[in-house]
Amino acid sequence: MSANALDPGVRGAIDPVRDNIVFREPVLSKARIDATRPFNQALSDGGGQPIRVVIGVGGDKTIMQGNHRVYGAQVDVLDIVEVLLYSPEQWEALVGFPFQPGGTNNPAIQP
Repeated sequence: MSANALDPGVRGAIDPVRDNIVFREPVLSKARIDATRPFNQALSDGGGQPIRVVIGVGGDKTIMQGNHRVYGAQVDVLDIVEVLLYSPEQWEALVGFPFQPGGTNNPAIQP
């Protein structure tokens, strides 16, 4: 996926430490997390894959793309990460299938 004029996402921000972050990937790679640290917004944005977040009905923020970067930002105790925000309906319009809530606040970390 790439950001384009048809992308319904809205530029916004999350607080990776204080927000209710739901990681879509239940298992993350320590090597991939370490490669994102210290978190650098310009490098994250310039990588061609924006961090994409669906805001659920209860306000939880499900990381659909960028799980390792957001986890690295949590480890770095950052209070702001810029992302593309979506409602469940906007996510469905982008990818062509309904948003299914689920994930974990505490993913397993493997080497």
